[in-house]
Amino acid sequence: MISKKLVVLISVGLVGLLGFLYFSPTPHFGSKIPLGSEVPVGGNARALSSTTVSLSPTQCETIAEALKTARGGGPIHACPCIGTIALDYTDGRSKKFSLMPAHRFGRIDLVFEEHCYSMSAHTLFDALEKAGISTKTR
Repeated sequence: MISKKLVVLISVGLVGLLGFLYFSPTPHFGSKIPLGSEVPVGGNARALSSTTVSLSPTQCETIAEALKTARGGGPIHACPCIGTIALDYTDGRSKKFSLMPAHRFGRIDLVFEEHCYSMSAHTLFDALEKAGISTKTR
């Protein structure tokens, strides 16, 4: 027979694991954002400011790698857009992402093709900074 201490220990461990998965900045589950392996050749971005910055292929690649960590984040909510990222490809396609505040600590939501994706805000803003796009507000 299983002792009460063991049941309590297993229950506390399970609650701890679920809490970690829920509150961690990077989502662990959900569909991946459909970016594919093709490298963007240009684009533009605006984050936390009114200035739109043109992106070089190198900057686009840095940002696209960060965006690939996003996972399905639930329904699109009514929060205001705080920025946009557009990536252009050689075949003329353009993929546009709207940035929105997430409702979980340390995350940011992306709206792409009528789907909401969630990712670590630190990962995205770090990639934007590496690409030379300031995410600091005055």
